[in-house]
Order: sequence, then C-alpha cells, then structure tokens
Amino acid sequence: IVDITNFVLHEMGQPLHAFDADKIPSKKIVVKKLAEGTEFKALDESTRKLNADDLMICDGNGNGLCIAGVFGGLESGVTDETANIFLESAHFNAGNIRRTSTRHLLRTDAAKVYEKGSDPNVTVAALKRAAQLMVELASGIITSKIIDEYPTEIKPVEIHLKYQKVTDMFGVELPKDEIHSILRAMNMKMSSVGDDSIKVIVPTDKADVTRDVDLVEELMRIYGFNKIPIPTKVQSTISYKEHPDRVAVRNLLSNHLAAQGFYEMMGLSLIESKHYVHQTEIDNSEFVYINNTSNIHLDIMRPEMMRSGLLSVLHNHNRQQLDVRLFELGKSYRSVDEDFKETEYLTLFMSGKRYGESWMVNAKEPVDYFDIKRYVHSVCSRLGIQKYQVSELENDSRFQYGLSYHRGKDEIVRFGAVQGEISDKMGLKTSTYYAEFNMDMIIKTLAKKIKVIEPSKFPNSRRDLAVVVDKSIGFADLKKMARSADKKLLKEINLFDVYIDEDRLGKAKKSYAISYMFEDATKTLKDKDVDKIMNKIMYSYEHQLSAEIRR
Repeated sequence: IVDITNFVLHEMGQPLHAFDADKIPSKKIVVKKLAEGTEFKALDESTRKLNADDLMICDGNGNGLCIAGVFGGLESGVTDETANIFLESAHFNAGNIRRTSTRHLLRTDAAKVYEKGSDPNVTVAALKRAAQLMVELASGIITSKIIDEYPTEIKPVEIHLKYQKVTDMFGVELPKDEIHSILRAMNMKMSSVGDDSIKVIVPTDKADVTRDVDLVEELMRIYGFNKIPIPTKVQSTISYKEHPDRVAVRNLLSNHLAAQGFYEMMGLSLIESKHYVHQTEIDNSEFVYINNTSNIHLDIMRPEMMRSGLLSVLHNHNRQQLDVRLFELGKSYRSVDEDFKETEYLTLFMSGKRYGESWMVNAKEPVDYFDIKRYVHSVCSRLGIQKYQVSELENDSRFQYGLSYHRGKDEIVRFGAVQGEISDKMGLKTSTYYAEFNMDMIIKTLAKKIKVIEPSKFPNSRRDLAVVVDKSIGFADLKKMARSADKKLLKEINLFDVYIDEDRLGKAKKSYAISYMFEDATKTLKDKDVDKIMNKIMYSYEHQLSAEIRR
C-alpha cells in the first residue's frame, strides 16, 4: 500500500496518504488546527508538540491523525494487520506546509512537493490511479465513492506575453513558431493578441509561473541555455555614488573594531520609557511614543543610544560574560517641532577586565577611561580625522566624566565613564565606559585620502617639561598652545604624569609632566633649534596661563 502511494507521488507528482480506516473513530475526518502545545505521536514514534499554525487531519473526536501534507501519525498508520484503507489526496497552501515542515525538521517527500506548489486539479486523478493499483496489485475492493471537497476552484493563470519580451530576455530573437512549439509541449494553450503578442493559459501544475518573465524562463529552460550565443562584447553603465560612501564607511568601521576585539550588536530601536524616569538630559516631549500592542512595555523609540546599549551589556553580564566590548551602528529617534529626527551613531561599550586570563599580565586589572579613549583615537586615526578641539563634557548627566571632540559646535564624538546612578538603575554592578560617534560628522570630517609617510632618516629630539598650573586648566589647553608655537618640527606632545600636592604645589594647583618630540625630515636637528621652540612654549605658558615651569 505504501509503495503504491509513493509510486503515484513520483508518477503524477501528487502526494497521497493511506490511513488504517479501522483506527479512525466515528469514521469521520476533520481538517483543522489544534491548540498550541498539543502532543502528537508521529510515524517515527517520536512525540512532537504542535504549533497553533500547524494544519492537522483529525478524527471525529478532534484527535490528530496526521500533520497535513508533512507526516503521518503512528496510531492511524498502515500496518501488516490493516484490512481497510482510507485514502487521502489533497492540495495544501505551500507557505503553511513549508513553515510546518521546517518547524518540526520533517523534510519529507510530500512536504517538498507541497511547499513548491502542487497541482490542485490532479488530486482526484491521482486518487483513482492509486485505487486502481490497489485493486490490481493488492487484491483491493473499492467500497465507497470519492468524496471531493473543493470549495473554491483554482483556475489556470492567463498571461499576456509579448514577443519582444522574449527577445529582450533571451538576447536574441526566437522564432514565433519555436515559441509556440515549446509552449504547446508544456500543455499551455495559446491565443493570438495582435501581431506582437499572445495570451497563454498556464496549467495549474505550474504554480510558480504567474508572470511573463516566468514564462520566458520556462522557454529558456526548454530551448536550452547552451543554444543562446555568448556576446562578443559586454556593455555596462558607469554607476555613480557620492563620496564618501556611507555603506563603505560603516563596513570599514565594523571591520576595524572587530579586528580590535569588539563584537557588533544590534540593539532594539524600542525601549521602555521607565528607563528615562527622573533623567534630565532629554525632555519628555521629545519622546516618540508608539502603540505597541505586542509588547506594551516597549512604548517609545530610543531617544539616545546609551541605555539600549547598556541593556545589551546587562544581558551579557547576566550570562557570566563580564568582559564586554561591544559596538553598534544604529539610530536614535526624537520628536522635534512636530517632526521626527533620526540621528545615526557609532557607539562603543567597554566593561570588565582589560586582559584575558594569562600568566603574563595582571588579569584582574579592570578597563578604565583611558581604554575607551584609546579606541576612540584608534577610530579617528583609521578614518584620518584630525584637527579637532577637545572639551570636557558638560550638561550631560549620562557621564560621570569624559571628553568631547568637536569642530566648533559640531561634535564628532563624546566618551567617558557611564554615570553610576544610571548603571545602578540598569542593574549593572561594574563600571562601564561609553563612546558615541555622530555618523554625520564622521562622514563630514573623515579624510578623503590617508597619506602614508616614510619614517625620517634623521634622529628625533625630545624635551620634557614639568608645568604647574591651576586645576581649571586642562592638558588640552597646554597642547593647543604648544602647537601654536611651532607647526613644522613639533611632531608629538604627550602627557606622562599628573601630580597634585597642596603642601608642595599650593591650593588648587596641579603639575603636568609633558614630553615634546621634535623631528626634521630633511636634516639632523640642532639643540639651538629645539631650544628656540621650547623657549616660545614656556613663555606662552608663563604669560598666558600664569604657569610655573619647574626647572
């Protein structure tokens, strides 16, 4: 019996299923969906829990006999003791069968046919063919009439095909007689629509042929791709895209950060408004509220990037992944002047230990502010972003402390330590460091070309200074003033120590230890050249900042 149903499947392309009629209570069949989680014992003796979307063939009591179009049940299957057969031949929705088949990992022959679209008008013929074979080969006796439930007839598709469309897609002109011959060979009826086109009636066994381009594909398949000549020249159009290409920049940043040990994340654009209770940096009128009936707690679009990213950090911490390095390319959403503003950002998050477990380093040393700063500089360096101003963060309650790199009022990036109060409310137990690049400013300020310069053949010269200044003066102020003293020979300015001692330095004073590196690519520097520049720098410090040079 099973061999006959399989034979008809391969002969006519129509799956069949044979039930043991004596095992069907009340001799009644109902096709319906069962409740979510209903258990079903399949032919392979495994018990599966059904999805609410799975179509089932059930008995009169509502018990599942078969997962429709996919797999039979153990209780109603044909065995050596089966005497009476109930034979089923059906047509099912391709998408539903595909979802059920993949959901239960049942890639059966029947499912493979149904999910591609079976012929709805061959079901009765296949049923008769199987019954005939059972009479001939299995000494069967037909005891009932065919019950055919076909509420809405599926009719053949009519397609208007222009000959020029065939020529355009083939690349060469195919004779009309050849087109007609191929279509007739596929049992497609035709009628002329003027001199330049025909109407084609596609039989229902070709469920995927619904458009003129599908018809041309069928013509190509039968005609033979190998018969289509290969052109001797290739024509193409030159595509233009703006520079810099935003997608290319995103890919460049992703590859760069991934190479630095960061993992890319994709945070939800939706967030709970409760995370912004008692915050001061964003006015509630700027929130973009949504009517989310599926998850009512996710009631606003994220107005900024930090908190949604901290949720991802928390998700990792809750799964014992404490050493976190994440980045995201995403958008924030705000309501501004009866309109909506979307701003794209690149964000970085760091928490946990600086190094992985190793005997070579102090594995317990945590990441700090200078780690996030190092990666901010790494991104700027990779993009060739230079010549920006540096300011301490103000009026941003999200940060304990941090810096902003900007050009005038246009901010490129801000970074620093996440405010402890925010971390506590989010449930984080370790310090987290955050950087936020404005993608519009990245696109605007990145270098069109990154220049590579060979190392100088001549030695460089270094000078160190210990400068005592007021606590209100930052290293950025000293660095900017030194740059203005010389722009040709002064190559690097680095801060290597900060010393604070009210007894020795005085109240509200601090001491910076700064190194200055000089280099000339054309000659060896002389001490008098370097001393001249250093004297200008010290003079500026003393007279413009009231600094004291410790000699």
